[in-house]
Amino acid sequence: MKNLIISANITILEDEAITIDDKAVLVGRKDSSLIGNQGENRSDISYKLEEISDCLPIVVLDHQPSNINEYKHADLILSGHTHQE
Repeated sequence: MKNLIISANITILEDEAITIDDKAVLVGRKDSSLIGNQGENRSDISYKLEEISDCLPIVVLDHQPSNINEYKHADLILSGHTHQE
């Protein structure tokens, strides 16, 4: 699935942040449950969030927010898999 998404020229953010039109910072997380061959486990992202200027809103995309304590500097967290958390 990952290769299909990449071949469609869609950027996958894996514990990475990008600034969109100097209006917001979008932070994408690797899934905390490795499915298939995703490579390495996800890293602690709290230090990256601390480095981002607080002049722009920070939006975190995390399918399973099991490490929600890392998001103290985020303005909005969007998650899809939140039951049993």
